[in-house]
Amino acid sequence: MVPPQEKPPKYPVMTIPKLKVMIKGEYDCFCKLLQNAVATKIKEGKGNPFLQFINDGCTLGNKSKYQAFGLQFTDSSFQCNHVVAVALKLVMSSTLESVAGLARLVVEEITGFEFNQVCGASVQDAAARSIARLLNLEEETCNMHDGDKIGRSAIGELLRKDGSGGFVNPFEPGKLIVVFCSLFYFTNT
Repeated sequence: MVPPQEKPPKYPVMTIPKLKVMIKGEYDCFCKLLQNAVATKIKEGKGNPFLQFINDGCTLGNKSKYQAFGLQFTDSSFQCNHVVAVALKLVMSSTLESVAGLARLVVEEITGFEFNQVCGASVQDAAARSIARLLNLEEETCNMHDGDKIGRSAIGELLRKDGSGGFVNPFEPGKLIVVFCSLFYFTNT
């Protein structure tokens, strides 16, 4: 006896093109809402820049360079602090000038306003202070994760590059310790 064929379920199928359209629509909606919030804050602040610009960069083990940008501001009633991640970009160059130029472009694109019209201050780790200077922002250094960077660097988990593309602190024994500890942890939990 042949079992009866089941009817296919009746639910919408999300295709890649439909997903791309949906994501683009969500992103456009997000940009419009952020632009409206920024426009409101500009009026309330009588034209004074109110956003704090946040940035950090890294080079991955595969030598890909990334820059992350964010914006921080309080709402009109000073009841909520908004921190908005606006970009995580793969970059070909991490020179100060190229990062500052990209920062300006990203902030202007997403807010609809000129960078210095809305951004008045920045926060970043000590290594990126020069970017704030290039952007004509008040500099504030975040030391909160510098201790983590020092520790991770000491065991070879975080690597710094020299100007010629080589690593300053490869520290192979530290990398082996991290691998061993990770294996030990996952096999004993």
